[in-house]
Amino acid sequence: MPDTPPPPAAQQQRSTVTQDLLLDAAEAALREGGLTACTIQAVAARAGRSAGSVYRRFGDKDGMIAAVIARYLDRVVTANEANFPLLAERFPHLSDRLKALVDGAVTAQRRDWRLAQALREAAAQSDNPALTAAMQRLNTTVQGLARQTLNGCATEITHPDKPRAIDFAILMLGGAMEAVTRADPPMDDAAIKAELYDMLHGYLTRQGA
Repeated sequence: MPDTPPPPAAQQQRSTVTQDLLLDAAEAALREGGLTACTIQAVAARAGRSAGSVYRRFGDKDGMIAAVIARYLDRVVTANEANFPLLAERFPHLSDRLKALVDGAVTAQRRDWRLAQALREAAAQSDNPALTAAMQRLNTTVQGLARQTLNGCATEITHPDKPRAIDFAILMLGGAMEAVTRADPPMDDAAIKAELYDMLHGYLTRQGA
């Protein structure tokens, strides 16, 4: 008798496991070696799967990287949904909440800088609209989460144009993150956090036009 095919649920589970293995391998390659290290062949070998598995699930390298971005974004959103109520309760005032925001940004930059750089490079080099859109969603979401953090203390922001000040402070923080891993000579994290806090707090609480 011919072998009985596995039930659909089992097939779906195996497919999900394979996709997770491939995305784990792709993200690890991006973190360790940047965009050039994240080839379809290298990812497939790292995951213990065939290159055909990558093509079947993602279409091409751009599709694979777009899927890495989407999964990373899901983690960011899930973590924020869990942590934001605790942040709001623990740091109700602007000074403490801003310090927490800066601390989190520097920690994330140290942990994810190579991944973030590789994803930006992939989006800049690609003409795949799905990859470009995925990167835009990631940037918009991260900025929105930072905005949510500061909006919770808007009553303590004395800048004459609060919405513009919050948006610009987020842009300044994002731009400063590039310098965290490129400073020469390097700055220690405590110094970076102190300088960023002073800059952002002074800007958000300045008086007058």
